[in-house]
Amino acid sequence: MSVFHMISHLCAPMNYKSSTLYIDIIKQYLQLNGVDFVEFDRSLPSALQIGDYSFGKIDLNQSLDIWHKASIDLSDPALGLHIGSQLHFSQYGIFSYALMNSPNLFEALQLIHSYRYMLNESFEGSLYVDDGIVNYVFEFPIEHPYHYYFTELHFASIINLGREISVRELSQKVSPIEVSFTHSSMTVPAEYQTLFNCDVHFNQPQNILKIPLDIILTPTQNPDSSLYQFFLRNVNKIYNDNLNPSIVTHQLYQLFSMREQDSAWISQAEVAKKLNVSLSTLKRKLRIEGSSYQIILDGFRYKEAKRLLEQNAGLEDISHQLGFSGSASFRRTFKRWSGLTATEFLSYRRKIRG
Repeated sequence: MSVFHMISHLCAPMNYKSSTLYIDIIKQYLQLNGVDFVEFDRSLPSALQIGDYSFGKIDLNQSLDIWHKASIDLSDPALGLHIGSQLHFSQYGIFSYALMNSPNLFEALQLIHSYRYMLNESFEGSLYVDDGIVNYVFEFPIEHPYHYYFTELHFASIINLGREISVRELSQKVSPIEVSFTHSSMTVPAEYQTLFNCDVHFNQPQNILKIPLDIILTPTQNPDSSLYQFFLRNVNKIYNDNLNPSIVTHQLYQLFSMREQDSAWISQAEVAKKLNVSLSTLKRKLRIEGSSYQIILDGFRYKEAKRLLEQNAGLEDISHQLGFSGSASFRRTFKRWSGLTATEFLSYRRKIRG
Protein backbone atom coordinates (compact mmCIF):
# COMPACT_ATOMS: atom_id res chain seq x y z
CA MET A 1 0.00 0.00 0.00
CA SER A 2 1.40 3.44 -0.95
CA VAL A 3 1.94 6.17 1.66
CA PHE A 4 -0.84 8.16 -0.04
CA HIS A 5 -3.31 5.31 0.40
CA MET A 6 -2.17 4.69 3.96
CA ILE A 7 -2.79 8.33 4.88
CA SER A 8 -6.14 8.36 3.07
CA HIS A 9 -7.22 5.28 4.97
CA LEU A 10 -6.02 6.77 8.25
CA CYS A 11 -8.07 9.93 7.71
CA ALA A 12 -11.21 8.42 6.22
CA PRO A 13 -14.14 10.38 7.70
CA MET A 14 -16.63 8.64 9.96
CA ASN A 15 -20.31 9.22 9.32
CA TYR A 16 -21.11 10.23 12.87
CA LYS A 17 -24.61 11.24 13.96
CA SER A 18 -25.61 13.66 16.68
CA SER A 19 -28.84 14.27 18.55
CA THR A 20 -31.30 16.78 17.09
CA LEU A 21 -31.23 18.21 20.61
CA TYR A 22 -28.41 20.39 19.24
CA ILE A 23 -30.86 21.83 16.73
CA ASP A 24 -33.51 22.39 19.38
CA ILE A 25 -30.94 24.18 21.58
CA ILE A 26 -29.80 26.49 18.79
CA LYS A 27 -33.41 27.09 17.75
CA GLN A 28 -34.32 28.30 21.25
CA TYR A 29 -31.16 30.38 21.56
CA LEU A 30 -31.79 32.12 18.24
CA GLN A 31 -35.35 32.91 19.22
CA LEU A 32 -34.19 34.32 22.58
CA ASN A 33 -31.92 36.63 20.60
CA GLY A 34 -34.71 37.79 18.30
CA VAL A 35 -33.86 35.58 15.32
CA ASP A 36 -36.74 33.71 13.65
CA PHE A 37 -35.58 30.10 13.32
CA VAL A 38 -37.83 29.50 10.30
CA GLU A 39 -36.19 32.38 8.45
CA PHE A 40 -32.77 31.27 9.69
CA ASP A 41 -33.44 27.78 8.35
CA ARG A 42 -34.45 29.16 4.96
CA SER A 43 -31.21 31.11 4.80
CA LEU A 44 -29.16 27.91 5.09
CA PRO A 45 -27.87 26.13 1.97
CA SER A 46 -30.47 23.58 0.87
CA ALA A 47 -28.25 20.69 1.98
CA LEU A 48 -28.35 22.00 5.56
CA GLN A 49 -31.98 23.00 5.88
CA ILE A 50 -33.91 21.30 8.67
CA GLY A 51 -37.53 22.26 8.06
CA ASP A 52 -39.93 20.32 10.27
CA TYR A 53 -37.82 17.84 12.19
CA SER A 54 -38.58 15.34 14.89
CA PHE A 55 -36.29 14.40 17.74
CA GLY A 56 -33.80 11.81 16.63
CA LYS A 57 -30.46 12.01 14.85
CA ILE A 58 -28.80 14.35 12.42
CA ASP A 59 -25.46 14.18 10.63
CA LEU A 60 -22.83 15.59 13.02
CA ASN A 61 -21.10 17.67 10.35
CA GLN A 62 -24.43 19.16 9.33
CA SER A 63 -25.21 20.02 12.95
CA LEU A 64 -21.84 21.78 13.36
CA ASP A 65 -22.31 23.70 10.10
CA ILE A 66 -25.69 24.95 11.32
CA TRP A 67 -24.15 26.11 14.59
CA HIS A 68 -21.43 27.91 12.69
CA LYS A 69 -24.01 29.73 10.58
CA ALA A 70 -25.76 30.76 13.82
CA SER A 71 -22.47 32.00 15.30
CA ILE A 72 -21.92 34.17 12.22
CA ASP A 73 -25.46 35.57 12.33
CA LEU A 74 -25.08 36.35 16.05
CA SER A 75 -21.46 37.56 15.69
CA ASP A 76 -20.51 35.14 18.47
CA PRO A 77 -17.50 32.86 17.80
CA ALA A 78 -17.76 31.53 21.40
CA LEU A 79 -21.35 30.39 20.85
CA GLY A 80 -20.84 27.00 22.52
CA LEU A 81 -19.37 28.55 25.64
CA HIS A 82 -22.15 31.10 25.97
CA ILE A 83 -24.99 28.65 25.37
CA GLY A 84 -23.46 26.07 27.72
CA SER A 85 -23.20 28.62 30.51
CA GLN A 86 -26.95 29.37 30.20
CA LEU A 87 -28.34 25.93 29.38
CA HIS A 88 -30.97 24.74 31.86
CA PHE A 89 -30.95 21.08 32.88
CA SER A 90 -34.60 20.70 31.81
CA GLN A 91 -33.49 20.99 28.18
CA TYR A 92 -32.03 17.50 28.44
CA GLY A 93 -35.50 15.95 28.71
CA ILE A 94 -35.91 12.74 30.71
CA PHE A 95 -32.14 12.50 31.13
CA SER A 96 -32.28 15.63 33.29
CA TYR A 97 -34.49 13.83 35.85
CA ALA A 98 -31.93 11.06 36.22
CA LEU A 99 -29.22 13.69 36.77
CA MET A 100 -31.33 15.59 39.32
CA ASN A 101 -31.88 12.44 41.35
CA SER A 102 -28.27 11.28 41.27
CA PRO A 103 -26.86 10.96 44.79
CA ASN A 104 -24.04 13.41 44.06
CA LEU A 105 -22.33 15.33 41.25
CA PHE A 106 -19.77 12.57 40.65
CA GLU A 107 -22.48 10.06 39.78
CA ALA A 108 -24.17 12.69 37.59
CA LEU A 109 -20.90 13.21 35.71
CA GLN A 110 -20.50 9.44 35.35
CA LEU A 111 -23.96 9.32 33.79
CA ILE A 112 -23.07 12.08 31.34
CA HIS A 113 -19.92 10.17 30.40
CA SER A 114 -21.65 6.79 30.12
CA TYR A 115 -24.51 8.05 27.96
CA ARG A 116 -22.49 10.52 25.86
CA TYR A 117 -23.29 8.69 22.61
CA MET A 118 -26.94 9.71 22.96
CA LEU A 119 -25.86 13.29 22.31
CA ASN A 120 -22.98 12.75 19.94
CA GLU A 121 -21.74 9.46 18.50
CA SER A 122 -18.19 10.77 18.15
CA PHE A 123 -17.70 11.71 21.81
CA GLU A 124 -14.92 9.72 23.46
CA GLY A 125 -12.86 10.21 26.57
CA SER A 126 -12.18 8.96 30.05
CA LEU A 127 -13.09 9.72 33.64
CA TYR A 128 -10.64 8.86 36.41
CA VAL A 129 -9.49 9.98 39.86
CA ASP A 130 -5.83 10.75 40.46
CA ASP A 131 -4.48 12.06 43.78
CA GLY A 132 -7.81 13.50 44.90
CA ILE A 133 -8.56 15.13 41.52
CA VAL A 134 -11.29 13.95 39.14
CA ASN A 135 -10.02 14.15 35.58
CA TYR A 136 -12.64 14.28 32.83
CA VAL A 137 -10.85 13.87 29.50
CA PHE A 138 -13.04 14.69 26.53
CA GLU A 139 -12.15 13.70 22.98
CA PHE A 140 -13.87 14.84 19.81
CA PRO A 141 -12.03 12.78 17.17
CA ILE A 142 -13.23 14.49 14.01
CA GLU A 143 -11.43 16.95 11.76
CA HIS A 144 -14.35 19.37 11.43
CA PRO A 145 -13.18 23.02 11.62
CA TYR A 146 -15.96 24.00 14.05
CA HIS A 147 -15.76 21.13 16.55
CA TYR A 148 -14.90 23.60 19.31
CA TYR A 149 -18.55 24.75 19.55
CA PHE A 150 -19.63 21.42 21.01
CA THR A 151 -16.49 20.98 23.12
CA GLU A 152 -17.09 24.34 24.83
CA LEU A 153 -20.83 23.65 25.09
CA HIS A 154 -20.09 20.33 26.79
CA PHE A 155 -17.66 21.69 29.39
CA ALA A 156 -19.62 24.86 30.14
CA SER A 157 -22.92 22.96 30.50
CA ILE A 158 -21.34 20.38 32.84
CA ILE A 159 -20.20 23.10 35.25
CA ASN A 160 -23.46 25.04 34.89
CA LEU A 161 -25.49 21.87 35.45
CA GLY A 162 -23.43 20.96 38.51
CA ARG A 163 -24.15 24.33 40.07
CA GLU A 164 -27.87 24.01 39.30
CA ILE A 165 -28.46 20.56 40.79
CA SER A 166 -26.08 20.68 43.77
CA VAL A 167 -27.24 21.65 47.25
CA ARG A 168 -27.68 25.42 47.23
CA GLU A 169 -25.23 26.27 50.01
CA LEU A 170 -22.40 24.59 48.04
CA SER A 171 -23.39 25.49 44.46
CA GLN A 172 -20.91 28.37 44.14
CA LYS A 173 -18.05 26.06 45.10
CA VAL A 174 -18.72 23.83 42.09
CA SER A 175 -15.77 24.81 39.92
CA PRO A 176 -12.85 22.99 38.33
CA ILE A 177 -9.30 23.82 39.36
CA GLU A 178 -8.08 23.73 35.76
CA VAL A 179 -9.55 23.53 32.25
CA SER A 180 -7.68 22.75 29.05
CA PHE A 181 -8.84 22.95 25.44
CA THR A 182 -7.14 21.67 22.29
CA HIS A 183 -8.32 24.72 20.31
CA SER A 184 -7.52 28.42 20.52
CA SER A 185 -9.50 30.89 22.61
CA MET A 186 -12.74 31.90 20.87
CA THR A 187 -13.19 35.04 22.97
CA VAL A 188 -11.14 36.95 25.52
CA PRO A 189 -9.59 34.50 28.04
CA ALA A 190 -11.19 36.41 30.92
CA GLU A 191 -14.62 35.13 29.82
CA TYR A 192 -13.49 31.53 30.23
CA GLN A 193 -11.88 32.28 33.58
CA THR A 194 -15.02 34.02 34.84
CA LEU A 195 -17.23 31.10 33.85
CA PHE A 196 -15.01 28.28 35.12
CA ASN A 197 -13.50 30.28 38.01
CA CYS A 198 -10.04 28.81 37.38
CA ASP A 199 -7.09 28.87 35.00
CA VAL A 200 -8.02 27.94 31.41
CA HIS A 201 -5.38 26.80 28.91
CA PHE A 202 -5.64 26.61 25.12
CA ASN A 203 -3.92 24.69 22.30
CA GLN A 204 -3.27 21.80 24.69
CA PRO A 205 -2.94 18.08 23.82
CA GLN A 206 -6.30 17.25 25.46
CA ASN A 207 -9.65 18.73 26.40
CA ILE A 208 -9.78 18.15 30.14
CA LEU A 209 -11.68 19.28 33.24
CA LYS A 210 -9.89 18.83 36.57
CA ILE A 211 -12.22 18.97 39.57
CA PRO A 212 -11.35 18.26 43.23
CA LEU A 213 -12.95 15.03 44.39
CA ASP A 214 -14.40 16.64 47.53
CA ILE A 215 -16.17 19.22 45.34
CA ILE A 216 -17.59 16.73 42.88
CA LEU A 217 -18.89 14.55 45.72
CA THR A 218 -21.25 17.41 46.59
CA PRO A 219 -24.76 15.96 47.03
CA THR A 220 -27.61 16.99 44.77
CA GLN A 221 -30.54 18.95 46.19
CA ASN A 222 -33.22 16.26 46.68
CA PRO A 223 -31.96 12.87 45.50
CA ASP A 224 -34.52 10.08 45.43
CA SER A 225 -33.00 6.62 44.89
CA SER A 226 -36.23 5.02 43.66
CA LEU A 227 -36.87 7.84 41.17
CA TYR A 228 -33.23 7.67 40.15
CA GLN A 229 -33.54 3.98 39.26
CA PHE A 230 -36.86 4.57 37.48
CA PHE A 231 -35.51 7.33 35.25
CA LEU A 232 -32.27 5.43 34.71
CA ARG A 233 -34.22 2.45 33.32
CA ASN A 234 -36.06 4.76 30.93
CA VAL A 235 -32.87 6.50 29.87
CA ASN A 236 -31.22 3.14 29.28
CA LYS A 237 -34.11 2.03 27.07
CA ILE A 238 -33.85 5.23 25.01
CA TYR A 239 -30.09 4.76 24.84
CA ASN A 240 -30.38 1.19 23.59
CA ASP A 241 -33.01 2.15 21.03
CA ASN A 242 -30.93 5.09 19.80
CA LEU A 243 -27.74 3.10 19.39
CA ASN A 244 -29.16 0.15 17.50
CA PRO A 245 -27.68 -1.55 15.61
CA SER A 246 -24.34 -0.68 17.26
CA ILE A 247 -25.28 -0.92 20.92
CA VAL A 248 -22.96 -3.82 21.82
CA THR A 249 -20.01 -2.12 20.13
CA HIS A 250 -20.58 0.99 22.24
CA GLN A 251 -20.99 -1.12 25.39
CA LEU A 252 -17.62 -2.76 24.76
CA TYR A 253 -16.02 0.66 24.27
CA GLN A 254 -17.42 1.71 27.65
CA LEU A 255 -16.05 -1.41 29.36
CA PHE A 256 -12.63 -0.91 27.78
CA SER A 257 -12.61 2.76 28.88
CA MET A 258 -13.16 1.67 32.50
CA ARG A 259 -9.97 -0.43 32.55
CA GLU A 260 -7.50 0.58 35.24
CA GLN A 261 -3.90 1.05 34.20
CA ASP A 262 -1.69 -2.03 34.74
CA SER A 263 -4.73 -4.33 34.76
CA ALA A 264 -5.53 -6.89 32.06
CA TRP A 265 -8.05 -6.10 29.34
CA ILE A 266 -11.48 -7.50 30.11
CA SER A 267 -11.86 -10.82 28.29
CA GLN A 268 -14.64 -11.69 25.88
CA ALA A 269 -16.12 -14.12 28.41
CA GLU A 270 -16.05 -11.40 31.10
CA VAL A 271 -17.75 -8.98 28.69
CA ALA A 272 -20.54 -11.50 28.11
CA LYS A 273 -21.00 -11.88 31.87
CA LYS A 274 -21.08 -8.09 32.36
CA LEU A 275 -23.72 -7.73 29.64
CA ASN A 276 -25.70 -10.67 31.05
CA VAL A 277 -25.59 -12.69 27.82
CA SER A 278 -23.96 -15.96 26.83
CA LEU A 279 -20.62 -15.90 25.01
CA SER A 280 -22.24 -17.25 21.84
CA THR A 281 -24.96 -14.57 22.01
CA LEU A 282 -22.33 -11.86 22.40
CA LYS A 283 -20.44 -13.12 19.35
CA ARG A 284 -23.66 -13.34 17.33
CA LYS A 285 -24.71 -9.79 18.23
CA LEU A 286 -21.28 -8.46 17.30
CA ARG A 287 -21.44 -10.31 13.95
CA ILE A 288 -24.80 -8.62 13.28
CA GLU A 289 -23.09 -5.29 13.94
CA GLY A 290 -20.33 -6.26 11.52
CA SER A 291 -17.72 -6.46 14.24
CA SER A 292 -16.00 -8.69 16.77
CA TYR A 293 -14.42 -8.45 20.20
CA GLN A 294 -10.91 -8.28 18.71
CA ILE A 295 -11.83 -5.63 16.14
CA ILE A 296 -13.34 -3.41 18.84
CA LEU A 297 -10.41 -3.95 21.23
CA ASP A 298 -7.93 -3.13 18.45
CA GLY A 299 -9.93 -0.02 17.54
CA PHE A 300 -9.97 1.14 21.16
CA ARG A 301 -6.24 0.53 21.67
CA TYR A 302 -5.46 2.23 18.34
CA LYS A 303 -7.42 5.32 19.45
CA GLU A 304 -5.61 5.34 22.81
CA ALA A 305 -2.24 4.86 21.09
CA LYS A 306 -2.83 7.90 18.87
CA ARG A 307 -3.86 9.97 21.88
CA LEU A 308 -0.77 8.98 23.86
CA LEU A 309 1.55 9.56 20.90
CA GLU A 310 0.16 13.08 20.47
CA GLN A 311 0.90 13.68 24.17
CA ASN A 312 4.54 12.77 23.42
CA ALA A 313 4.44 9.66 25.61
CA GLY A 314 7.40 7.33 25.09
CA LEU A 315 6.93 4.05 23.23
CA GLU A 316 7.84 1.98 26.31
CA ASP A 317 5.24 3.85 28.37
CA ILE A 318 2.56 3.46 25.69
CA SER A 319 3.36 -0.23 25.35
CA HIS A 320 2.98 -0.67 29.10
CA GLN A 321 -0.26 1.33 29.33
CA LEU A 322 -1.89 -0.56 26.46
CA GLY A 323 -0.83 -4.01 27.63
CA PHE A 324 1.80 -4.90 25.01
CA SER A 325 4.72 -7.15 25.86
CA GLY A 326 7.17 -4.45 24.80
CA SER A 327 7.78 -1.50 22.50
CA ALA A 328 8.73 -3.73 19.56
CA SER A 329 5.35 -5.46 19.76
CA PHE A 330 3.60 -2.09 19.94
CA ARG A 331 5.53 -0.72 16.94
CA ARG A 332 4.60 -3.74 14.81
CA THR A 333 0.94 -3.55 15.82
CA PHE A 334 0.68 0.21 15.29
CA LYS A 335 2.13 -0.20 11.77
CA ARG A 336 -0.48 -2.90 11.11
CA TRP A 337 -3.29 -0.70 12.41
CA SER A 338 -2.40 2.52 10.59
CA GLY A 339 -0.01 1.59 7.79
CA LEU A 340 2.38 4.13 9.32
CA THR A 341 5.14 3.94 11.87
CA ALA A 342 4.60 5.93 15.06
CA THR A 343 7.12 8.53 13.82
CA GLU A 344 5.37 8.83 10.42
CA PHE A 345 2.00 9.21 12.15
CA LEU A 346 3.22 12.05 14.39
CA SER A 347 4.88 13.80 11.46
CA TYR A 348 1.67 13.60 9.45
CA ARG A 349 -0.50 14.87 12.33
CA ARG A 350 1.78 17.85 12.92
CA LYS A 351 1.64 18.65 9.21
CA ILE A 352 -2.18 18.69 8.95
CA ARG A 353 -2.46 20.76 12.14
CA GLY A 354 -0.05 23.33 10.79
